[in-house]
Amino acid sequence: MTWDPNGNKVIDQFDLCTSCHNVNTNEGTLIGSGNTLSIANTAGGTTDVPTAAFYHNTRWFRTLPSTHVDQAASGTTATGTLIEGYVVRKNTKNPCYDCHGHEFKANTRAVADRPERGATTFTDWAQSAHAGKLLTQKVIAATGLSGTAQVDAVMKAGVTEASGPAWSHYNWDDSTGTATDRKSCQRCHTATGASNFMKNPAGYNSANNSFTHLAGWTSSNKKSDQQELLYCWGCHSNAGTGALYTPGARVETYAVSTTGDVPVTIAYPDIAGSNVCMTCHVGREVGDTIKNDSDADGVRSFVNSHYLTAGGQLFGKSGYTYAGRDYTNPAFFGHDKIGSAAAPGTGSNGPCAGCHMTSPNKHKFTNVSSSGGVITAITSNACATCHTGGFALTPASLATEHEEYKAALEGAKAALASKGIYFGESHPYFFTATYVPGGSNTGFTNWAGVYGFDFWKDTMGAAFNANLLIHDPGGYAHNRFYSKRLIWDSIDFIDNGILDHSVPATLATLLTGQTLTDAQTYLGAVRP
Repeated sequence: MTWDPNGNKVIDQFDLCTSCHNVNTNEGTLIGSGNTLSIANTAGGTTDVPTAAFYHNTRWFRTLPSTHVDQAASGTTATGTLIEGYVVRKNTKNPCYDCHGHEFKANTRAVADRPERGATTFTDWAQSAHAGKLLTQKVIAATGLSGTAQVDAVMKAGVTEASGPAWSHYNWDDSTGTATDRKSCQRCHTATGASNFMKNPAGYNSANNSFTHLAGWTSSNKKSDQQELLYCWGCHSNAGTGALYTPGARVETYAVSTTGDVPVTIAYPDIAGSNVCMTCHVGREVGDTIKNDSDADGVRSFVNSHYLTAGGQLFGKSGYTYAGRDYTNPAFFGHDKIGSAAAPGTGSNGPCAGCHMTSPNKHKFTNVSSSGGVITAITSNACATCHTGGFALTPASLATEHEEYKAALEGAKAALASKGIYFGESHPYFFTATYVPGGSNTGFTNWAGVYGFDFWKDTMGAAFNANLLIHDPGGYAHNRFYSKRLIWDSIDFIDNGILDHSVPATLATLLTGQTLTDAQTYLGAVRP
């Protein structure tokens, strides 16, 4: 019998590895418990997916498709999709070595029920935001079950809108050129787009992204019901050796909103391996985009900074800055020097890696651990290198500052709302009335209507800064000085249309209780 489970009539790596680590039978039936899976589909019903039992059909962590198959049946809907697993690139030369090498153990069971076996790069990544916390969802699904029922539950569980909206929210591989096309998003929301961009940033063309390893995606169809996460090969040119792509220092040109606008180009510094992180974490727009906008009447849609723009904050480039105010970092500020010779003991791969990848579980990309949203431990080894003595960080002090940061942003939201500009956690983010989730909400557009046409950019700038920092949960740590100044100036302008340092008095009229106390502590009595 010829073992050719990918059906390409070639003896290749996929055939070799899956002769033991089975994914599907030679006839294409998915390996699993032997039961038929009932998968919720895009039509609102269910699709039956038969599975074939092989060895270990009652142990999900020994059944490769429990984590290595994304069910096409649960394709993208208006409310997102369920991503049940990693999609193996069966049509490439080295589909398994995309992430693994010989004897590279995933050790999934360590997370399932044997923590003494220790974590691996794979279990860390699979619990990270870059994986939509896929493995966490699998373990939750396995809890309280056993045998084939457990295998079935785990194979049906995956990344959700709650655990990984960056991967599940849209059909990111859609390259059809229709209204649902997502080519402009693929650079950050797919491993294919990320890897192609980092291989050649100057020559990157999203129209050349090919997802033929996803079910149903062809050169003519250009759409699949499977989804990618940010896989190993999205950042690594060789996962086996850990070699990263070398895109070089990020030079980002931010898109214009109106024909005739001057694009904004920002050259970020070369930060070694962290250049990979900067590929996606510098935002889609910056404050200067608003300044360069040539809108004729100040009535227009909101300019959206997008999410998780930590790189822009770190280097003080992302926010809307107000004339006459200083945004220069203090001389002692050192977060932008982490991972360089200027900060001995913090590594050599730049600040992103130096802070987020120096914990024992570095591929989780976290530098703290938390419980119930409260910081319980600092896991990054970089923090204690510089924060010593009276400046030493503790989980409690960091958690307190986090709460104060959030309170200050509540102050910014309240100041905007007092002028009829209401924040809501949905695009376009600012509305004409209190936002009602799932309701009929009208986006705010009349920026000139608050303080006149001459100040419409400063008005939108205040909203821009609030949105920017609300969507950077770590803004209090990335660059606390820059973040505090952006919040202060946004409140200072929006409360009365004048930069007059009225922030303390304004906060006292907008906030109460602990929120007021925290916001006052974070921002202080004078501009930071």
